[in-house]
Amino acid sequence: MKKLVLLIVFFYSSLLYANPSPFGLEINKTTLKEAKEKYTLNFDDTNFYSNGPMYYIKNNELDIDGLESVLLIFSKDEKLLAISTTFGKYKFKSLKENLSQKYQLVEKKLEFVGDQYVK
Repeated sequence: MKKLVLLIVFFYSSLLYANPSPFGLEINKTTLKEAKEKYTLNFDDTNFYSNGPMYYIKNNELDIDGLESVLLIFSKDEKLLAISTTFGKYKFKSLKENLSQKYQLVEKKLEFVGDQYVK
């Protein structure tokens, strides 16, 4: 697999004092309209779980090394629920190390050969 998909999902983070704001988009607060004002979005599909729209941010708008795509997942009422990012395979180790220092790992699969992931 040439891509590593890191899925960042923050549903109803009521235990946190502030909602996370990756790419300047606050989870559970940013509306589709606000996201469209900040970035050029391309419609992808309707999300199976939230029944809301999903949009990709245009690739050239974020200058992050190894970033291949950013998918925004909205609720039916067009509030941002989740952001899914796809990075190149070569970024896995550095991303895992950086995120492991900040967040607790829930699950990991670190095979020598084949797909690797962490949650």
